[in-house]
Amino acid sequence: ALQLLHFPRMRGPRPSAAPRRCRRRHAFTLAGTADVSGVGLHSGRFVRVRLGPGFPGGGVTFVRTDLPGTRVRASPADVSGTELSTELGGGGGGGGVRTVEHLLAALCGAGVSSCTVALDAQELPILDGSSAPWLKLIRAA
Repeated sequence: ALQLLHFPRMRGPRPSAAPRRCRRRHAFTLAGTADVSGVGLHSGRFVRVRLGPGFPGGGVTFVRTDLPGTRVRASPADVSGTELSTELGGGGGGGGVRTVEHLLAALCGAGVSSCTVALDAQELPILDGSSAPWLKLIRAA
């Protein structure tokens, strides 16, 4: 069963670029952690990923464990590339995160609005090419 922790959404000005379709009245995060590993579709590199609880109002944050201090927020303002996949952060400097679409779709579909995603490479694993393995991982957390 999907177990989520609940906390009220923080009030404040709404960024004009933020999408509305995944906004909810309350914010939800994961109750625990879950790990997965696989190969990046475009890079061919092996990557380990850990999903964990986020902070109230923190949204989805990617933490690059291979580049200490690198944190990238999942925000339309942080999209730095869209060729073959969506890249967040980095701006061509290699500190971003690529191929985030299926994970973000699964988080949104599961109602998770705050989550920390730790990974040790630039690109998320492709898994089976859908959001289903990500949703299974979210349910396991």
